[in-house]
Amino acid sequence: MKGLSDYQKFKVIRPLPDGWPKDEEGIPFIKRDDFNDIDWNKVKFVGLSNLTAIKDKRNYLLLMFNSDYILEKV
Repeated sequence: MKGLSDYQKFKVIRPLPDGWPKDEEGIPFIKRDDFNDIDWNKVKFVGLSNLTAIKDKRNYLLLMFNSDYILEKV
């Protein structure tokens, strides 16, 4: 990541807290959420560029492939 300041790198690659569980190869474990109590009929989809405008994010599902679309323009 040439040309990025330490702060910019931190925004992209955030360090994990001390003691975060990792496997034998050093890959961090990510906790799985329980999605059984979600009413999927009320879920709305949002792209990364529109996420900051939404205050209550509980009923939104982030579509990450929108980032690739934006990056292809650059």
